[in-house]
Amino acid sequence: MSDTLQSPQPHLNHPAIRDQAAAWSDRLRHRGGDPALRVAFERWYAAHPAHAEAFIRIDRAHGLARAAASTPAVAALEREMMQRLTRRRRRQWGQRSLALAASLLLMTTVGLLAAGGNGFTLQAVQHLPTQARHLLAGERYFHTTIGEHRAIALADGSTLTLNTGSRVVVRYRDDRRSVSLQAGQALFEVAKDPQRPFVVTARNRTITALGTAFDVRLTADDLAVTLIEGKVEVAEVAVAAAEGAAATIPDSRFPIPGDASGSPRLTPHPSRLTPHVLSPGQQLLIAAANPQPVLRDADLKRTTSWRNGQLIFREDRLADAIDEINRYSTRKVELADPALGDLRVSGIVNTGNTAVFVETMVNYYPLRIIQTSDERVVLARRG
Repeated sequence: MSDTLQSPQPHLNHPAIRDQAAAWSDRLRHRGGDPALRVAFERWYAAHPAHAEAFIRIDRAHGLARAAASTPAVAALEREMMQRLTRRRRRQWGQRSLALAASLLLMTTVGLLAAGGNGFTLQAVQHLPTQARHLLAGERYFHTTIGEHRAIALADGSTLTLNTGSRVVVRYRDDRRSVSLQAGQALFEVAKDPQRPFVVTARNRTITALGTAFDVRLTADDLAVTLIEGKVEVAEVAVAAAEGAAATIPDSRFPIPGDASGSPRLTPHPSRLTPHVLSPGQQLLIAAANPQPVLRDADLKRTTSWRNGQLIFREDRLADAIDEINRYSTRKVELADPALGDLRVSGIVNTGNTAVFVETMVNYYPLRIIQTSDERVVLARRG
């Protein structure tokens, strides 16, 4: 085979460019001392900036993947893969095939890193085992860290925007587009496809849309679905063991393809309760303490302001405002006296800017700082 790789239309996201970069990275690792190969590579590398950028990304991904292979999390995933193979399969596969399985894990790691994900960070590496499990199960796992929000272009043309500290699992099939919101908040802008409904599962509710935009927020206390445009149906579901959609089950429960463990997958089955159909500007709130949903008008500007990095407060309880601010920062604001939580506050604050929020509270409300550190700020009544 010739070492010359022909260049397609130069663009970093062109599949052939990524494939060429991966091929060059592999060849140089194995035959880097070959002068002719080196000359051919340098010619390809210099041919277009997209070549250089793609190669740097894939080569860096290989380096991080090799480093990640020695971390406890990835080592645990490798052990899990091996344990899922019965002794009989191990005998059938032999050592060579087991080595190929380990290589598959490495390639999966490289692919996740090279795809961009959450960036080339140690935190991204820590999430690789979870991403790999879902990828091997035909799903995609996306997450955001505290204070981060990111927009994700899905395969069907829909856009998923994740707010701070959120986790979702995406699974597409021929007849259904399924997303499981496991934690946090997400805004969905859904591409129309009448043949494949777009279904979001959050706790024991499904939100079904054909072409629309809506926001789903999941906390320990409640679930809120806000319709921005279009039409959605929110239904209560009974969760049962079956084969099917993206599921809110622990990562370790996802069977690796070819595994015969019989681990159940969870899929929603509609209940007999009447679903709620939302109109634009409406919000359905399902509180954990009250199973009866509440349908109310929503402040869309306020609901979606987090996408612009802002939080809007309008005569909110101070305790609720603090809970919202704390979602975006590892430095937490606390009240020395819980009774202060009933104070009403208004204003616009940038997400993650705890210092400005505290300064505003101290300057315009009867509050003072009694304790501060990198981890927490404690407010008490002034005077």
